[in-house]
Amino acid sequence: MLLQSHYAAKSQCLRSGIDDTDPRHATLGSEAMMHEALRRANRRAFSDPSFIEPLKRLLKSYEEEADLSGFGRRAVRFDMMRCLNNLLRLDAAAGIPEPPIR
Repeated sequence: MLLQSHYAAKSQCLRSGIDDTDPRHATLGSEAMMHEALRRANRRAFSDPSFIEPLKRLLKSYEEEADLSGFGRRAVRFDMMRCLNNLLRLDAAAGIPEPPIR
């Protein structure tokens, strides 16, 4: 499974023209990841935003405490994007409407 994640991340980097040997390209910013997941799902917002603050704390902890290698950063980003994409798919499958724009 880990090897599959590595190859999927490597393939994604190659498609987007990112130098995956540079750990700076594996950004762990919650806002950027959520924006990318929403863009991919063609959505404007998550139906339940209660996960956002815990996600920010988790990613901050990865940044400040985990001392991740370049591969570790890519693996974390890949897994977080997978989770965000799955959350949006579940929202769509459950027929949960998007929250209104205020």
